[in-house]
Amino acid sequence: MVFPPEPVSSGLVYTVTAVDGQRPRSLDDVAAATTITATLGDRSVEFDGTGSITPNGIRFHEKSDQGRDVRVWIILDDPSGTFLAEPIAEP
Repeated sequence: MVFPPEPVSSGLVYTVTAVDGQRPRSLDDVAAATTITATLGDRSVEFDGTGSITPNGIRFHEKSDQGRDVRVWIILDDPSGTFLAEPIAEP
């Protein structure tokens, strides 16, 4: 059975809580990730894909179960050590 990707709120910033089931320690963890868990308030989303390092943070391409592009996220770390993810429109 094929499940559609989880809906996310555009323009809002999610907190990354896990990368492949582990707490991320650096952006390198996110770049090599396959599964990211992020929260917004009391709502949690999980998405799969691959990331690449850019001057503006990690550009993470979320993929469907069939390997199709779903959406793009920018993932950053803030000075407190929290990792933040925001879905963006593709340019």
